[in-house]
Amino acid sequence: MLVKFTKCIRFSKFSEEIKKRLIGLANFLPYNFEEQMDNAVVTKRLIERAKFYAEYADEATYIVQPTENESIVTISHHSPSLNNSKNIEEQKKSVDFLSFNNIAYWAHKSLYKTPL
Repeated sequence: MLVKFTKCIRFSKFSEEIKKRLIGLANFLPYNFEEQMDNAVVTKRLIERAKFYAEYADEATYIVQPTENESIVTISHHSPSLNNSKNIEEQKKSVDFLSFNNIAYWAHKSLYKTPL
């Protein structure tokens, strides 16, 4: 989508609804089982994740930069919580796992297409 570079980006009603729900996620934690509702460790972990996802609703965490083409901008998200060493390690594990899955899928697909 092409947009002109401006300092103000307007969000649609849909994105406002998403923003409201992300910010309010801590009030409606997504427990997997009813028994988890009384578990302080599970609740703490869910609240931490809710705060992490709420960062996506904060417009201050986005950077808009012009490109060489004046009619196109890049928009990137910089999560403040990723400055935490625990979260950096968690993100690295997630990226490694995703890379492993991509390689495994490629190998499976390749072997399925042309068996040994």
